[in-house]
Amino acid sequence: MKTLLACLLLFSCSHHSPQPSKNPEEVKTPQLSFSEGDREFKADLVLPEQIAGKLPLVIIVHEWWGKNEYVQKRAAMLAQLGYAALVVDLFGNGEIAASPEVARTLTSPFYENSNLSIQRLNQYLELARQDSRLNLDNIYAIGYCFGGTQVLNWARSGVEIKGVASFHGSLSSPLQMKADSPIKILVQNGAADPLVPARDIKAFKVEMKKAKARLTFHSYKGALHAFTNPDATLLGKRFKMPVAYHEMADKASWDELIKFLKN
Repeated sequence: MKTLLACLLLFSCSHHSPQPSKNPEEVKTPQLSFSEGDREFKADLVLPEQIAGKLPLVIIVHEWWGKNEYVQKRAAMLAQLGYAALVVDLFGNGEIAASPEVARTLTSPFYENSNLSIQRLNQYLELARQDSRLNLDNIYAIGYCFGGTQVLNWARSGVEIKGVASFHGSLSSPLQMKADSPIKILVQNGAADPLVPARDIKAFKVEMKKAKARLTFHSYKGALHAFTNPDATLLGKRFKMPVAYHEMADKASWDELIKFLKN
């Protein structure tokens, strides 16, 4: 059961916040890519239509379903607010899971080796740092479910970015937060999420307190796992998983993210 639960759980800004794009519905999407053996890893760099000055960057890590339309939608929302958004693919070859069984197969290596996502995220970060349009002093990462787990591990590794935000991600990890790390951490948790038990929350907060981490933790009453994804309720029913969309928690957690990016 513990293994199943683990498999199912599979961003300080400048003082001036970025201005919304004049044409929010239109974005440009160049790609950044690298290879590992026979697998190719491509990330979409979603940019505001109107660019004025260096852009703050938000790296987005997908759910266990893969780099699908959901994370692309989040990238477009950030581009509308004047951010550059880098939508990464941690699985490689653009693989998308159509079922929990496939998703479990794709994500299991990351739970067996917590450094796997760190290595790949570091490669994406190095590619992004070569783009002269980006503000390299203003980089964040956000992740959803599986992606939330991975950005927390990235923070634990000591990555030099401004902050990470996890949405309904697992909190337990064999890695430990480095003491006195300057990185900011935002956790957006569903209070009714059975995949993130109270013992994990307690242990996570103890870990962060011991490391004197800059943690902000929000728990949303009545929200289950995957509460930000409008497709979650249907997926939960189809695959008999404890996941569901929660509109109020989705909107509130997005507002908290924007405040996190601006402060």
